Amino acid sequence: MNRRLIPALAAGVGALMATTALPAQAADGTREGKPLVESYGTKAVYEPQQLAQTYEKAPKGFTPVFTQIVSRHGSRAASDSADGDLILKLWQQAESEGQLTQEGRLFGPKVQALLDAMSKVGYGELSGRGKQELRDEAVRMEQRLPGLFDEIASDGEQIDVVSSGVTRATDSGTAFTNGLTDGDPELKPLIGPTRTDKDLLYFHKADGGAAYRDYIDNDERLANTLESITEQPATEEASERVLRKIFTADFVRRVADGEFASVGSAYEAALAVYNLYAIAPAMGNESPGGRGWGMDRFISPRDAAWFGYLGH
Repeated sequence: MNRRLIPALAAGVGALMATTALPAQAADGTREGKPLVESYGTKAVYEPQQLAQTYEKAPKGFTPVFTQIVSRHGSRAASDSADGDLILKLWQQAESEGQLTQEGRLFGPKVQALLDAMSKVGYGELSGRGKQELRDEAVRMEQRLPGLFDEIASDGEQIDVVSSGVTRATDSGTAFTNGLTDGDPELKPLIGPTRTDKDLLYFHKADGGAAYRDYIDNDERLANTLESITEQPATEEASERVLRKIFTADFVRRVADGEFASVGSAYEAALAVYNLYAIAPAMGNESPGGRGWGMDRFISPRDAAWFGYLGH
């Protein structure tokens, strides 16, 4: 029987096609890397959610001949420094006026250190954790289905690697195949060079996705629905609570009143804080001593969960 393992890793959605789905699960929480509530949104890091020996086995009399894994690229740095730049400028203004809380005095240096780390990794590129996540996914899959991969190696089946062409997707594919060959070195000569197929993996940006793009960009009902979700009293309340962890109540009022040209609203400023909180676990390997960035101290679990909801 012909068997082919096809890793397809895109910048947004990826699929590794090679018997039973073994997706990595996203861990969300109030502490970096500890699952509790969905508060990191789409930036949630990957964590296995059960012991390998508890995964469902093939029924008696059946032999695995195919497996599929669906995941995003690994954890990465933020796409750019916009959130950090915005909130740092506001923080510096408050510092110059003595309008920081005791906790808030710690915020600026932490944000700057996180920005420096992301700049070093490369904005939008895989972090150290991101590379390890994809390698570990491959190791778990190979350990779960050793017979399948032994047969692939024995039969000399070629492994076709497909990518969207985005650097973080290609790097994720490389990390995955490295993990696979670490577990079974005989697979190494079977892995071909990575090829790009944007129509397959960026289907929403391909020619056939024009109607979808028009819907996202121009549908008034969608725009009104999204606006109504954001413009709820709960958003204003959460934004104020987030900012008051960093700034004095008077300074937060001034932000809400639109006094500062660098930030459009209290929501925009609070969202920047949340976005830095959400990206921090992805950059855990690059934190001082690998102990994390401590961004969770600037946003409560309740408010992180609300902003995570808005981001979905």
